[in-house]
Amino acid sequence: MSEAVKEAAKAEEAKADDGSTTVKLTRKIMVGGDPVTVLTFREPTGGDIEKYGNPIILNFATGAWSYDEPKMTQMMAGLAAVPPSSIRSMKSSDWSTCAVQLAEFFIPDLSQS
Repeated sequence: MSEAVKEAAKAEEAKADDGSTTVKLTRKIMVGGDPVTVLTFREPTGGDIEKYGNPIILNFATGAWSYDEPKMTQMMAGLAAVPPSSIRSMKSSDWSTCAVQLAEFFIPDLSQS
């Protein structure tokens, strides 16, 4: 099984019934002076996209996508209700894991068109 498939399976398992998703960090971060090893992100709304911007850059010609990293950091902070500085202090692989978990919220389902 490829790493991408494994990551997608983990992302699906991490989703709660309310659309939130939880990520266990490999290294603790400080949030308001407290150590945190798990972040729960609520499901984003249109208002979140308006406030923070869409953190995914889509190339409709190729189907490829990438991150707008500053927007994703702001979005993560907003959805987890933590300061952006806490997100910025995350280990890079933890940041990427969180971003992958959240990416599907921002990629349109073109089958609905």
